Formats: sequence, C-alpha cells, structure tokens
Amino acid sequence: MGIYSEISDNGDFGFGRDAEYLEMGGGLSVYFGGGGLVESYGSGVNYNFENKKTLFNSNYIYSQATRKLFQTSNKETFLQSTSFKNADTTNSKEFRGSHNIEMRVQHQIDSADLLVAKLNIKFSNSNSNYSRFSFYSDSNDITTRKLNTENKYNNNSWNINSAVIYRHRFKKKGANFAWSGGFNSDKSDDMDNPFSINKFFEAKTYTEQIIALNSNNNDTKNQFKSSMLLTEPLSKAFYLETFYNFKAVNTIQDKLTENSALPNTRIDSLTAYYTNDILINRIGATIRYNKNGLNASIGLAAQQLQMKGKYALRNDLPDLKDPIHKTWSNLVPDINMRYELSKSVYLYSSYTMSVNVPTMNQLMPVVNINNPAFIIQGNPDLQPSRTHSFNFSPSYSNRATMAYLRVSIFYNITQNSISNIQTITLVDKVGFQTMTRPENMKGSNNSYGFKPEIYLNLIKTKLSMRASG
Repeated sequence: MGIYSEISDNGDFGFGRDAEYLEMGGGLSVYFGGGGLVESYGSGVNYNFENKKTLFNSNYIYSQATRKLFQTSNKETFLQSTSFKNADTTNSKEFRGSHNIEMRVQHQIDSADLLVAKLNIKFSNSNSNYSRFSFYSDSNDITTRKLNTENKYNNNSWNINSAVIYRHRFKKKGANFAWSGGFNSDKSDDMDNPFSINKFFEAKTYTEQIIALNSNNNDTKNQFKSSMLLTEPLSKAFYLETFYNFKAVNTIQDKLTENSALPNTRIDSLTAYYTNDILINRIGATIRYNKNGLNASIGLAAQQLQMKGKYALRNDLPDLKDPIHKTWSNLVPDINMRYELSKSVYLYSSYTMSVNVPTMNQLMPVVNINNPAFIIQGNPDLQPSRTHSFNFSPSYSNRATMAYLRVSIFYNITQNSISNIQTITLVDKVGFQTMTRPENMKGSNNSYGFKPEIYLNLIKTKLSMRASG
C-alpha cells in the first residue's frame, strides 16, 4: 500500500469525483456517432528523454474526419385527441480536425521527493453544411405544412489541461504526503447561420414564414484546482488517508443573434450573456484494510458546492433576472471490498454516491431555435441529482490457460434526476411545435442489470474468444 495507488496524473486525490459538472472538456472529438460515410486521416510524432532522475515524454497528433450523411425517416406522433405525421429528408456534410500536443516530465528530486508536471494543448476546428426537408400531414394524410431548414456552422476551439504534483515520503514506512495544483481552460468561438422556410397550409392557401439568423457564440471556461493527501499507516493492516479538494470554475457564455436581413438588428429572445461561478470544497477520510486476501475501504467526505450565476442580454446591460446564488452541502460515502477466495476466484463489491449538478447548457435560459418546429430551452431552477450505486462482481481467472470470467451485477438509485421534458403545442403559422426543457423528476429513478464477460484462449497465441453482454 503506497501513495502511487491513490495518485493519478490529473492530481485529484481521494475517492470518487467532486462533481460531474467540474470535469473540463478536452476539445472537439473528431469521431462521429453512427450513420453516414466517414473518411478519417491522422498522423503523429513523439519525443522521449530519460536519465537517472528525469523522464520526459512528448507527442504531437493531428487527426481529421469528414462525414457525409443522407438520411430519410418517417414518424407519427400521437397526442391525446389526434396525431400528426412527418417525413424528413436530411443531407449534411461535416468536417472535424484537431491538433493535440502532450508533454509530461517526472523528476526524482531525491529518494523521498518526486515532482511531476504535465501539459496537454488541443486546437480544434469544425464546419458543417446541413439541410433538412420536412413534410407534415395530419392523421388523414392531408398536408399541413412543409418546413425547409438549412444551417451553416463553423467552430474554432482550444483546450488546455495542466497539473503539477509533488509527493513526499516520510521516514515512517507507508507514510506519505502529496500536493497537486492545476489550471484547465476551454474556449470556443462558433458562428451559426440557421435559415428556415415554413409553409403553413390553410385550406387552399398557405402562409410562408422565413427565418434567417446569424448567431455568434463565445464560450469560455476556466478552472483552478488543488488537492492534498496524507497517508498514515495505523498498523500493518490498517491505513488512514485524509484528503482535501478545492476547485473553482468560471464559465462565460456569450451569445449574440441578429437578423440576417436587417444587419445590426439584435434578436433579444435569442441573445444572452451568462456568467456562472462554481466553488467546491471537499474534505474527507478513508480507512483501508489489507490482510489475508481482503482489501477493503470505507470513506466519508463532507462536500460543499456554491453556485453563482448572472443573466443579461449583453455584458454592459442590466441583469434580466435575479442572480442565482445557491449552496449545496452533502455527505458523500464510499465503500469498497475485494476478497480473494482463492488464487483464481475473487469477489468485488462497492457502494458509491455521486452528486451531479446541472450543466451550463441545461441552466441557460436562452431558446435554441435553429429549427422552428423543435425548440430547446434552458431551466435556471434545476437542482443537482444524487445517485446511489451498488455493485457486486464475482470473477474467475486462470493464469495458466489465460481464461477469464466475470459477472457484474449493479443497482442504481437516482434521486432528483434531470430529464428532458417535451411539450407539443399547435402554434399559429408554425404548426405543431415541440418544446424540450430539462426538469427535475420527483421521486427516484431506479436501474439495474448485469454484465457477463468471458475470455478463452482456445489455441495458445493463435486463437482466442472474447464475449460480453
């Protein structure tokens, strides 16, 4: 048992994670989800250096991908007293490219002191051309409207992740101290040009609604964090670990939307300047036991999260709503157990609790209206959700045959979960409009299941089988 088991390269000490919201981005991924024809390319180079006390690693990677998508779909939506149908034809082309630089240096100051520093920098660019033609009809297949939407999008972003970790070993065997500090930053600048023509039919005539917008979004997130960890052996089998975590996150989302047909004409309903500050403090302790094949730990942390937010049209204009100022305090437990029944059979079980706070996009009270038939709205009144997770996993492994079998059984209880609620209304000169808004759900949301994994080496070094469910 030593400090290496608890120190990760990101410098976050202690069990679990402070809060899901505080995880920084990492730039744009060049990988797409399912669908479409994807072409991808990449290349890289690395440089490493090592001597008796210093280890240096660095690499540069460039990657890009282009996806072309042509898709058709048909859907019928049922309401309380009626239904409507829509047939969609989608055509899009999207490009993503990124430059990624990573550096890490580890220096052994002396036999008791170690210093680690790392830096990751990522530059990304993406652009897309998207068009969709939607044909709407009622339950009797009578045409109600036709909607044509187009969008040209361009994004430039960069991401920086840095950390410094210092570790000191005391003369007492097993006693260690570690400190870490880090600065992370995300910045993105994108231009959105949605254009839509909505032809709404009434009897033998129709009205036409045209929307042409220019939307400029500038998002910035800066994070400062620091952690400390003290490990003290209580006996040959028991260890006490105490830790402290601090994080401060500042987020600014600046969205300016103008009418393309009327330059310098701001659309207030689609414009916002939003600032969000989160401060988190967490202190906790873990007792570990390791003897006779049993490795167990029980921990408890006191966590306080403070959130402040302001919402205005522009930075130099008065607030549109009262500032958000919320404080959430939690006691977060963590229990883990691993028992070695024999050299081949292990039992693992755990209980963890996590607190997930709303994201900026969920809180942002600004309507996203790239498609007038589907509107996404933020909710500044969201509360954090809490998830209790139980896991039990027996496993079998045979080193001689390299066979492996594991079954994971889990049960999760989520309280105050956040879900997207859709409301469909009939809007004049728009037709059926779907409004999506995140809301906290009352009660608890339970999920459970199991996942088997098996690996068999059928013919040594030549044929093997792996399966999971």
